[in-house]
Amino acid sequence: MLLLCLSTLSYSEVRISLITTSPGNETHTLFGHSCLRVINSDANYDRLYNYGLFDFKTPLFPIRFLKGDLEYWLGRKTLERFIEVNNKEKRTITEQQLNLNQNQALRIFSFLEKNAKSENKFYRYSFTQRNCATEIRDIFLAQGLIGSKDKLTKTYRQLLNEYMQHHYWFRFGINMLLGTKVEEVMTFEEQLFMPAKLSDAVAAAPGLVSETQQLNQDYELTEFSFVRFICSPLIIFGALALICWFWSPTWLRVLVYFVFGLTGVFITYIWIITLHPELTNNFNVLWCNPFYLFMIPIAIKKFNPKYLVYILWSCLGLTIVLWISGIQRFDYQIISVVTLMTIILLKDLKRYQSLN
Repeated sequence: MLLLCLSTLSYSEVRISLITTSPGNETHTLFGHSCLRVINSDANYDRLYNYGLFDFKTPLFPIRFLKGDLEYWLGRKTLERFIEVNNKEKRTITEQQLNLNQNQALRIFSFLEKNAKSENKFYRYSFTQRNCATEIRDIFLAQGLIGSKDKLTKTYRQLLNEYMQHHYWFRFGINMLLGTKVEEVMTFEEQLFMPAKLSDAVAAAPGLVSETQQLNQDYELTEFSFVRFICSPLIIFGALALICWFWSPTWLRVLVYFVFGLTGVFITYIWIITLHPELTNNFNVLWCNPFYLFMIPIAIKKFNPKYLVYILWSCLGLTIVLWISGIQRFDYQIISVVTLMTIILLKDLKRYQSLN
């Protein structure tokens, strides 16, 4: 019925807007969100077309998300419900009404309707290649609405880190999973995977925005929390390194080896199975090394650890070399982890030497 109406609509009856929500304080809201609003007042039609829908109840959701075979889909939502959800999450909603001619408006509307059909609505999510913002970006690019020749200097990782600056554990974990692909400098189009950048590009396009309005109240993003900082990986692992310098019982060393060795196995596993290019070639396995698991029987039984310790130290040193060279940038908080692992490896080497 709706598609039938498209052929009879006039330009004055259809308005299309870009809706952008600001980043929130929860980890799943840190990067903001984009969707499109279509209004036909004569047909009493007002819906948001949202490419960011997924099902948390999907079996093995975290693994499928990291593997890259999780399906997202395009769905229609009411503005009232959208505002209600974002008010609960304390996120500001901005609407940019687009100044489109009749053909552009109807083509976008028709495209959205076609893609909202059950047989077309699903797509394979990707962190930087396919998400709620990139799907809209591609629509705008196809219509020739946005573009720039400006040369960019930021990499994917640098842009992502700007949004995770004061969410220390989340930043630590995300950077632990990202490989060398995110060290590439983005093109103008590539940076538009971030909703705020898409909104900026629309605002910068000459004559594209006819009106900008805020649909709910202003919400402030928490910039810094001292409690969150002292509970960050940098402080916790730094304090643990200091403790281990003076006191490092076997159970503590075994626990550290187990945690970082098992995490290294997980990173390696994700690297092997993932379809996300951003998670491949991940040299975080050098400092978060699966070989730490082999140190556990050595720490307990006091076997000669010399050669394995030297190998693991070499991996820690290679981490620094790759970091300095720019081949892969690591989260600055791994400094405390590298220090911790250097100390406990030294302790086990000295302990064996003292017994012989």
